[in-house]
Formats: sequence, C-alpha cells, structure tokens
Amino acid sequence: MDAALLHVILMSPSSPAQADDALRCLRRAGGRGGRDGRTLLLFCDLPEADAIKTPQDEPIVRRLQSGVMAMERRQPGRFLLLVRRRAWDDAARAYLGEGQAHSPRRVIAELLADGSTQAVFDAASFSPASLKGRFEAVLFADGRLACTPDTPVRMASCLKDAPDGRVGGIVVPYRSEPETVLGRLMRMGYAPSPIRAARRMSLARHSLVPEDGPTMYAAAALSRMLPAPDERDEKHGDAAVPAPVPPAAGEFPCPVAQNCFFVHRLPPTLPGLLADFRAHCLREGGGEALLPIVQMLLLALSAATGSAPLAALAVVLPEAPALLHLRQAPCALVRTALLPIHAAIALNALFSRALARSTRIRLRVPDSLYTSHGCALLGAMLLIAAFFSAQALVPLLAVSLLWLCAPLLLPALASPTRERIPLDADELAQLRTLAESEFYELPPETHPSRQMLAACAGCMLGTLEPDEAARRVQALLVEIASSTAQPADPGIVPRTAIDQASVLCCAQFLRERMGDCDAAMRSLPAQLEALVSAQPPPAEEGLLPAFLRAARTEDTSPDAIDALRGAQGGDPLETLFLPLASARTAPQHALTLPLTHPHTYLRRRLLLSSPETSPASDPTDRFLCLCAAALAHPFAALLMRSPIVAPYVPVLSAVS
Repeated sequence: MDAALLHVILMSPSSPAQADDALRCLRRAGGRGGRDGRTLLLFCDLPEADAIKTPQDEPIVRRLQSGVMAMERRQPGRFLLLVRRRAWDDAARAYLGEGQAHSPRRVIAELLADGSTQAVFDAASFSPASLKGRFEAVLFADGRLACTPDTPVRMASCLKDAPDGRVGGIVVPYRSEPETVLGRLMRMGYAPSPIRAARRMSLARHSLVPEDGPTMYAAAALSRMLPAPDERDEKHGDAAVPAPVPPAAGEFPCPVAQNCFFVHRLPPTLPGLLADFRAHCLREGGGEALLPIVQMLLLALSAATGSAPLAALAVVLPEAPALLHLRQAPCALVRTALLPIHAAIALNALFSRALARSTRIRLRVPDSLYTSHGCALLGAMLLIAAFFSAQALVPLLAVSLLWLCAPLLLPALASPTRERIPLDADELAQLRTLAESEFYELPPETHPSRQMLAACAGCMLGTLEPDEAARRVQALLVEIASSTAQPADPGIVPRTAIDQASVLCCAQFLRERMGDCDAAMRSLPAQLEALVSAQPPPAEEGLLPAFLRAARTEDTSPDAIDALRGAQGGDPLETLFLPLASARTAPQHALTLPLTHPHTYLRRRLLLSSPETSPASDPTDRFLCLCAAALAHPFAALLMRSPIVAPYVPVLSAVS
C-alpha cells in the first residue's frame, strides 16, 4: 500500500457485551499479520440517553480502553480508540449520542486538517491532535461490516483514479439464516412506524454503496467537508457558517471498487428497528414522534365514550397510505399490532425531553410494556373495555385481537422461508469469496478437531499453504494429546460423531496432499486416525453416528443396516459429512443453509435474527458449511475415502 491509510471503524456500543463486539471487530479488521501498514481507529459513540452521564457508560468505556490497550501492547502504534461524549441538543432537549449533528467523518476530517475538533471525548488512547497530516487516505466502515483482507489495498489503488477523491466498497448482505417474513415485509416498505418507512426502503433497495456504507476518502477530498479556515468562528465553532455536508451515497453514488467485498454482519433486527424508532422519537419533537401516543389516547377515549368513529380514526387514518396499496396491508397490520410498544417508546422520549435537565424527577414507562407480552396485556384490557362499549365493539375488538396476537406474531416474523435454486458460476465464485473472508475471522477458542478441518478448508480455498495447514493441525494435535479433559467434556477430545468425522476428513486430506508438506509430518495422518480409534464410537442419535459406529466396529450385520435405515434427526452438521442424498434425514437448520438452500443464502436482503428461532452457532461450524457449499461438498468425499470408513461406504449407499 503506497499511501498511509487510516481505517476508521464506527460503532455505538450500548452494553459491555456490545463493547466486546466492537473490540472483536477491531481485532478482525487488523487481521493476523498486520502487514499492510494500516492504522486502525475504533471510533465509538455512546448510546443516546436523557443525561450526559449514565451508570452503564463507565463499564462500556472501561472495557473499550482495556481491550484496545491490550492490542496496542502487542502491536504498538497500530490500534487507536476514540469514544465521543454525548452532546446536548437544544431542539430535541436531550443528550444525543450516536445521533449527534456532526458525523464521525466530520470529526476525523477536522482532526486530519487542523489537529483540533469541537467534539469532546470521554476516552482516547492517543492524542487526537496527532492525526494531523499523518494519513493520505481514510477508510470509513461501520463495525457491522467486515472486509476481505485485500479490500483496503484494492480500494487504495482505485482511489488514485477516482475523480472526486472517494470510492466505495461492495456490500454483500449475507447471514446464516434464510429469509424471514420480516425480511419480505421490509422489502415491501415495512418499518416499525410509517415515519421511518422511507429510510428503511432505501436500505432494502441494496445499493452498491448504501447509506453510511464503506467509503475511502483521499485526505484532500475529506478536507472539503470543512468550511474554509477564514470562515470559522473561534467562539461558536462552525455554527456561524454551516459546513457543507457531502451528498448521501444513495443519492449520488461514488465510484465503486470492484471485487472489494464488505459483508453485513449485523443486519437490522426487530429490536434494532424499535431502538431506531426510539432514537427518532428522542431527536424529533414534532407531531410525527407523538403519533403513537395520540393513537392510544384516541383508542382509550373511544372505549370510554363508545364512539366508533374515534376508534376508526385512530387506526385507519395513520395507515391510509398503506391501505391504498394491497401489498402494504400486512405492514399496516404489523404496525398496529406493535402500537403499544411504539407508544411506550414515544412516551419515554417525551419524558426524556421534558425532564432532561432535571436532577430530581425521573419518569419512565415500565420496561414490561416494551415486550409482546405488554401488548397482550393491553389487548386484554382493551377487550374488556370493548364489551362495555357496544357501539365501538367492532373496531375495538379487531385492535384488541391484534394486540393479543403479538406474542404469536413476533416469532412468526422470524419464521424462515426456504427455497432451492441452483447457483451459477458467478454465484459460486461469490460464495468462495465470502468463505475466504470468513476464514480470517475464526476464533481460536472453538473445538480443536473442527479447527483442524478449518485449517484444511483454508488450504482448499487457497488461503493457506499445505505445509502451513499441516503445522496448524500438528499444533492442535499436541493440544489434544496434552489435555486433561474430563470424560464428560467433548470440547477437547473428539468423542462426538461430528468431531470424529472432522479428524478423519483432516487425516485423509493431509494424506492426499502430503507431497506438498514437510517430510517430518508424514506420520500425521496416521496419528489423527489413531486418535479417533482410541476413542469410543459415538453414542448420539442420527445417521452419521450410526454410520461411524458401524464402520468403527466393522459391523455389517442386518441389525446394523436396519439401524442405519431407521436413523433420523441428528445434528444438522451431519449434512457436511454425508452425501446429500443420504443427509436428507438431517434436520433443516439455518446453519446448513449454504448447502441446502444456497440461492436463498446469497439473495436475501434485511433479515431478523431471533434467539428463539435462530440459536447462536459456532463460527467454525458456519465457516465449514460455507466452505463446503463453495467447494462442491468436499468433506463428504474425504470422509468416504478415509481408510476407516471406505469399506463401509457400499452399505451406506445401499441404505440411501
């Protein structure tokens, strides 16, 4: 990389757990070697609140400081941290965090140009004034986006030919879950409230450079965001002369660096959309933010007076634009079902604005009203009131039933929709690119047996040399051999069927590639197979455990074959190690989506990740599934060629 590059990662952690996620993003962006010479700056905004200091701020800042200092000790001068303090907004009468008027791009531009800024920081791991004149280019990317290792270099080369001194990266929104009902509604214009529909629609269009997307600026182009030096007022900062704001990327697309993939990590979820609505209510003091409160008041007045027109006015009039188009009708029903949550958020924002500077009075709606069960409780109360208001029974009954269905509606929004469409060559290449990006993000604290297979998969992708992959496997084998794990702990010694299959696949891959490895490692495949042979056969349910048990014991009796025929419902990861025809009995799971539904995996837009329907999966397992889809199911072929398993393969073929 010719120019000195500053890579700015933008995050807004609202809890210590999210602070850890921000540090993980910084560590992932730094890569393993750090040979490209980039300096990485983690720029964090505190979450919006009704006070300039809140009790939850201190653990967040302390976690960020300690994490960045630990990285800095390993690689001095490479990792930087800035945590911006909240600013008071007179119009909103609240302390704004991530929604401050000056964007992080503006703050970095001021520091690069003048060495000073109007922003105040709660934490900084360096002197912000030291940024002046140090960098020739700056790459801005949200922490939810992960780039491939060669992306900054490619973007820097494209920046030289960009006419306006800025270039954007391609965003590939992929997750390990299929498209949900919520994702479809969002593509139709769904938003938690109609006032946010326009912004969500712009995100759903999936432009190459979305709003606040990854963009690299030349230092000269970044300085054009600021007014001229003689136009700045020393007393009032930049308030006297408004600084020109660069156009939104969605309205005026900047040149795009081809083959520079950024990947969405955290697409908007329903809680995130509600938090976005809360931020809007906190910032906006007009009637739009108070619309849910007015609707709730009209419904209460209708229940008290028995007036049906008031109930119809409260529900139908705000959704009139959606009702004019039949495609928007489901969105209107969802918004009406979530109306109590919107009203609670807006009421809290109203209290925050009115009492923002009060140190004694604190009013807040109970947190229980922010859930679907709060909607159901209010629905039950409205249902009782509806039977005492005969004239308004019909509209109130319909609204109360929607609120009562909220606990069922929210999980339904996360229900996946599945399809199976073959991929073409370009899509397979895209899948391979995503797998290469995922390889650099694997954490070291996962199952050693699956880490072995991940190292071999990295060699299949071309990211690792065979000799390096063999060395990694050998180091993990030493770790397993020296472990003192208890018999009940399957995390170290490969006792489960998935772990044993991983070790066998790894041994077979190294045996076939041993000609490219160091001669001192020729015994490594036999050591891996001996490790599996020393463990008892797997005892779980499912087709893969039954197959490995029969192969390990060399059992070809009719009972063993009948056990294979009757095996049902094992681990979803069985799809990795069995032929697709045999793996049909494995349960459908979001983790194996790249193998079973690759088109859906690549083509969905904005998705909902719900803990109830999409349990967290191991990053190594996700990578193995993605790699298997990109490389035409290689692990199953390796397992079937293993000396331990190969004699029993005809029996499996006869069963399937």
